[in-house]
Amino acid sequence: MAWKRLQNKQLQHNLIKRAQVLRGIRDFFDSDGFVEVMTPRMVRLAGQEPYLDPFVTNVTDAQNNSYEARLITSPEYSCKKLLAAGFEKIYDLGSCFRNREAFGGLHNLEFTMLEWYRADADYTTLMDDVDAFLTKFTQLSTSTLDVDSTSSVDCERVSMRELWRRYCDVDLDVLLERESLVRFVTERGIHFSEDDRYEDLFYRVFLKEIEPELIKPTLVYDYPAQMAALAKLKNDKYAERVELYIDGIEIANGFSELIDGEEQKKRLIEEQKLRGELGRDVFDIDEDFIDALSSMKPSAGIALGVDRLIMSLLGTKNIEDVIAFPAQYLFNNMDPGRLRDDNL
Repeated sequence: MAWKRLQNKQLQHNLIKRAQVLRGIRDFFDSDGFVEVMTPRMVRLAGQEPYLDPFVTNVTDAQNNSYEARLITSPEYSCKKLLAAGFEKIYDLGSCFRNREAFGGLHNLEFTMLEWYRADADYTTLMDDVDAFLTKFTQLSTSTLDVDSTSSVDCERVSMRELWRRYCDVDLDVLLERESLVRFVTERGIHFSEDDRYEDLFYRVFLKEIEPELIKPTLVYDYPAQMAALAKLKNDKYAERVELYIDGIEIANGFSELIDGEEQKKRLIEEQKLRGELGRDVFDIDEDFIDALSSMKPSAGIALGVDRLIMSLLGTKNIEDVIAFPAQYLFNNMDPGRLRDDNL
């Protein structure tokens, strides 16, 4: 029986630590004047990220009318609508859902996301937040964050351009067009497909040669403008986007938020097109979200994978070690007594 997995003492220890982290997250933000918000987990229109698959379902009302609905991959749209309505410091801590994800490792179909947003702020403010946030949890660590609990954690802050210079010996400025990046990837002997887009090529290099080097807490900022997503552009080359890496794993992704509704809609239309080309579910743009952007103050927000943070704090490499009911045991009909010797 799958429930017997829960008898494992190490897993029980990890789940108790998890509860402490969740309580600590709320304490951290509540003490700084943030308001915890509860946004919907099921919506009509989810985010348009081309490489994410929301779960699709149907809602039926009392009159037997049926409506297509999706589970959120992130609470971002709802949080920004709250900012537009006048909230200035908010956070959302809860489940998010992504279909077609691996079972185990760094992924689970349902996972815990922390997102926080500040009005009148930019991505440099988020970096300060991350430093303070990580300091809060150092005493729980047995891994790379293991420092004296009275010490602060100052993440290294390094631009993406500097990382490519440091680990690939190249100026990223000369690789901001697909053609030049294709030549570079070819020279490095990295396999790629002729259908790969700029972002695909970029990550073929980054994931192989740079990400594994980001062991200590590192804030990577200024991504190529082609990878701006929902971020404000810094200039015509780079976007004000920042990501947190620990143990060579992406933990968080944040932006100085784009508040130009016209530009945002343009980007979402491009993402719609790409979703179609990739054979993914294509759905309408959330016009309510686009309309809300015109009322937002300059703001910054970041999404942090709580399960991955807890993995780092506890020194484990598998998400199954920090959640009670992983997809592996819910859907894969595996031997419920199977536990890995390396962690549990």
